[in-house]
Amino acid sequence: MKIISWLIPLLLLLFMFTVSCAGEGIPTATVPTTGPPATSPPVSTPPGSVQPQAVFDFDTGSPVLTPGANTPLEQTSGGVTARFSSSSDPAAFSAQTGAATFLRLSRFSGNFLYDNSAARKLLYINFDPPVSGISLAFATTDSHGPGNVEEPSYVKLTAFNDLQETRQIGSVTARGAFGSDSFPQGTLSFDSGGQPFNMVIMEIIPQPRGGPSLFIDNIIVKTYP
Repeated sequence: MKIISWLIPLLLLLFMFTVSCAGEGIPTATVPTTGPPATSPPVSTPPGSVQPQAVFDFDTGSPVLTPGANTPLEQTSGGVTARFSSSSDPAAFSAQTGAATFLRLSRFSGNFLYDNSAARKLLYINFDPPVSGISLAFATTDSHGPGNVEEPSYVKLTAFNDLQETRQIGSVTARGAFGSDSFPQGTLSFDSGGQPFNMVIMEIIPQPRGGPSLFIDNIIVKTYP
């Protein structure tokens, strides 16, 4: 009995030792990794908003203009109505073509707004609804060479937020360049920085021997807001 009493604990101790050694010999399972580590999907950036525009080229607006149509006149394009008038109306300006006037103006296309006389005058453009920017092509009747001017006359555009010329938003000037066309041409652009305006006044800044007349075409306005 004594032998059994000390043999049983010894057998239990040997069993526990054997199990422990067997556990240490079991390899740890691993999951193979294939391909690059997972990454978060890229965040898509929505495209920038495009500022709506309206184009007044005297060809595609409504109503359809025929050469010889005089100011005051209206054109509607892109949801904006533009009214063209002058302090010298009626018939201060008219819709004309290069073929009808025998003028070569490469920045112009089709109909354009033509100054009917050699007297200096103001051109008014009223917009309904208001806009926040404008760009256009222009030509001035300056001549280059001896007895004329060295540089074309400046054209000034002033923007207002009322029709009484009391709330001026800003102004910009530009002059064209002499080339192979009939008259010097240029482009003029004004951006209000987000402020609405509903009228612009255009004029030629006088200079000695400078041309008095202004032609414009291809007007693009940014709608507001």
